[in-house]
Amino acid sequence: APSPPHHTMSAPQRARHDPERFDAAYYRRFYGRRGVHDAERIAHLATGVHELAAWWGVRIRSVLDVGCAKGFMLHDMAELIPGITVKGVDVSEYAIAHAIDDMKPHVGVASAVKLPVADKSFDVVIDNPTTLPGWVRNAAQHLKGHTKHYMFISTESVYAGNATPNADESDPVLPLPAGLDPFAVKAEDARRTYGPLKAEAEREVERQYPGINTII
Repeated sequence: APSPPHHTMSAPQRARHDPERFDAAYYRRFYGRRGVHDAERIAHLATGVHELAAWWGVRIRSVLDVGCAKGFMLHDMAELIPGITVKGVDVSEYAIAHAIDDMKPHVGVASAVKLPVADKSFDVVIDNPTTLPGWVRNAAQHLKGHTKHYMFISTESVYAGNATPNADESDPVLPLPAGLDPFAVKAEDARRTYGPLKAEAEREVERQYPGINTII
């Protein structure tokens, strides 16, 4: 089947990833002592990426982290796999300016709609922050043909219900609300429909990277 047409992100979608959103206050909230993301959780996720790649038979010698923040996961990947080539991009100038010391040479400011990787290839691409399907589709214009495996970090918010413990990929996920165009979503709709949009982003990953994707 032909690839779906390229969609440029609308103004509301760009606003959703406004670099000013990801400032010092954001990182204190989500990466502080009581944050959602701590060193143990990030290290656990890095180990999962490593082991899933091995399960797929992908030897990781190079990795690109899209939405790398301060380079936390890249730091863990470099410790797990000595000699690995790491590269990270993030829209947040604050995060890159305050990156982990050993990752500073390997990270830079860039958005998923304009990735500076056209002449590079990576064994694995890790997509950390994507909510909107348009971001997946736009990033794919740069990444398709440049990676052996694409790992998309998703969320339990995609599930249609929370009644089933230990839900997995066989459980139903949320559909898009009737009439909602995921490529022209308004900012207020993005906030209200986080779960359905993330689920649609998962489906877009499947469309863009058939046979070479893992959704975590």
